[in-house]
Amino acid sequence: MLNPTRPFTDDQIHAAAGFILDKYYMFRIADLAIIFRNIIEKGHGKEYGPLNITNFLKLFKEHFEQRCNLSESDNNSKSIEHRQNLEDLGTERITKNRR
Repeated sequence: MLNPTRPFTDDQIHAAAGFILDKYYMFRIADLAIIFRNIIEKGHGKEYGPLNITNFLKLFKEHFEQRCNLSESDNNSKSIEHRQNLEDLGTERITKNRR
């Protein structure tokens, strides 16, 4: 679709699918939908050049890294919130015991 002069061959499609299933087995259908939507909507070629198997797999790697970074950020936020709740609970106990 994005490189009509040199479309992926059947062998390239199978190789990419095998690599994706092996390395990114944790992806959900939603992840794949996002990746393919981004490929189509962003016109891929402007940033990466013609869509070839290397650039195609690079998009999966970038999505995985973004997903990991978001997860790490979310976990850090939850950890900070949890620690704050524990500190608040500790202060509440001290106040009740002093009465």
